[in-house]
Amino acid sequence: MRRVFAVLCAFAVFTGGLLAEEDEHSKGVRHLDHVFVIMMENHHISQVLGNPNARFITSYAAAANLANNYFAIGHPSLTNYLETVGGSNFGVINDNSPDWHNTNCVSNIESGIPADESATTDTCPIAGSGMDAPTPAVDTTNEGTPEEPIHNDPLPAAPAQAITIADQLVQAGKSWKTYQENLPPYGADGVNNSDGLVSDKKNTP
Repeated sequence: MRRVFAVLCAFAVFTGGLLAEEDEHSKGVRHLDHVFVIMMENHHISQVLGNPNARFITSYAAAANLANNYFAIGHPSLTNYLETVGGSNFGVINDNSPDWHNTNCVSNIESGIPADESATTDTCPIAGSGMDAPTPAVDTTNEGTPEEPIHNDPLPAAPAQAITIADQLVQAGKSWKTYQENLPPYGADGVNNSDGLVSDKKNTP
């Protein structure tokens, strides 16, 4: 099965210990000062482990943790990212760039019309509630991965609300950050494509 390569997709928690002492009344987790989620995907596990260009990851997989039963929800990439932060694809199952500040379009979760690979427009900002999009069991995108089942069965559409873990952290008065590959030094707002220095918004101050 297609697996999201998750050698480093782990929760690295810097605390004195994870599990609180148990008594007859409770099982719990101590206060977490920091939680890091490091996510690596886009390739089948067979394309990474043992690859001569991935020696460190291969050695780390042997010495540390390897999630053998961790599977992609769907592809292309954006679907997995949305599911990770929000538990839903919000009706978006393509990799189209977001239409960052468009307040006139209706989000796919509200319209009930999935934004799949046939969509020709940018994705509306995610908002509201409704039904998300079903995801197929077989990856047929152009990400260069084996066309194997992502999971055992197609995942049906499900009701969802456009709230992510970031929204919930903000509501609770907590802070959060995201570090993403190839973001330009002046920030991500409005940037759809970048190599880390040059982006499609070359005149952004």
